[in-house]
Amino acid sequence: MKKKFAITALLIASFISCTNKDTMTIEPIDKELNSQLLTGERLDPNLFSRADLLQYYQVSDTDGVPQSEIQEKLNGFVEKNYDFKEVAKFASLTIFFYKKEMLTDYERRDLFESARDNESGSITGQDNNKLSVVLLRQVPGSDKKLVRQFTLYDKNAVLLNATDTLNINQ
Repeated sequence: MKKKFAITALLIASFISCTNKDTMTIEPIDKELNSQLLTGERLDPNLFSRADLLQYYQVSDTDGVPQSEIQEKLNGFVEKNYDFKEVAKFASLTIFFYKKEMLTDYERRDLFESARDNESGSITGQDNNKLSVVLLRQVPGSDKKLVRQFTLYDKNAVLLNATDTLNINQ
């Protein structure tokens, strides 16, 4: 009985912390398309690069969050969700983060067309809603390091630009 109560209390606390308005949440704009863009499955290789990969996420509850904390959370999200050894097999991986509150009525077709048609990969008509772009690419001449370029935006103006080198765990 005590064990059930403790588990229930833990689940409730977890739920409250996940729904707390002070907590940034990151989720795919289109989970299926993100998966296809990584694997190439059901995508025409003549239209979608298999060397330069794209991913799209929406982030909510960023108002009042310091720039350094947004950077830390987004970089942590990338480190947790992407295997750098796998990323190093490609020329680059560009991960776009958009403000969720601004992406109302955005259709899957629009995202698909942006990924296919825009050279930068950004979502057409959403530059003012772009929160951040994280670009990962292999260090030339090294199979053990990646360069991470982090850019934070506010209404398409660059607020923060940071570059660092990541070691790929062998």
